Amino acid sequence: MLLNKVATLSLLVLLFFLYSCASPQFSKIDISMPKDFEMINTEIKDKIPLRAGLYLKPDIRNYSKKGPIASFVTHTTFSMGDALSSGSERVLRNIFKDVVIIDQLESDLSTKNIDVIVTPELVGIYGQAKMIDGSKVPKAVNQLVMKWNIVSPDGKIIYVNTITGEGLQKLSFSFTSAGIAEDEKNNMLMLIKDQFQKAQEDIYSSGWWKKQWWKNSN
Repeated sequence: MLLNKVATLSLLVLLFFLYSCASPQFSKIDISMPKDFEMINTEIKDKIPLRAGLYLKPDIRNYSKKGPIASFVTHTTFSMGDALSSGSERVLRNIFKDVVIIDQLESDLSTKNIDVIVTPELVGIYGQAKMIDGSKVPKAVNQLVMKWNIVSPDGKIIYVNTITGEGLQKLSFSFTSAGIAEDEKNNMLMLIKDQFQKAQEDIYSSGWWKKQWWKNSN
């Protein structure tokens, strides 16, 4: 048992050394996250009977994260704006009867016949050590935190929740820039998928729309 542990540790040290020697040639890696990534969509027979307006702030539409998720390459840039925008729209189309995109909140919303306005906000992307799946040793977990806001056209707050998407951090042992980029992309995709799946389930299951008090309240 001890010999196996020593051999495993020696192998990891060797891989780290080889990676450290090879990685400087990959001083910068740019990764574009796909906007048509696969999502597990909860089957919803009765959609929310409202017309939702989706407003995406510029910081989400144009978001880029700098820094690695799993590899040793320090200068990594993730272009995520398209993926976050596409995922937000797909969540709403899965659960609302109708969805329209709002370009500017200052415009006259009455012409669009909108019942509610949904605005996702990006809180941040973090790394954390957690005990998961009954493990006795903490594992590295990445988190994508977003705040989901739903308001009436005249500004009444209807629904607010901060949701954390999580994904187990998997180290990349690739020795090519293409391999590293693919591994990094997959780590980030786990976060994005989990975030939007949880958001879809929570926005729908909370049942906030069943009592439409905001329509006639002062």
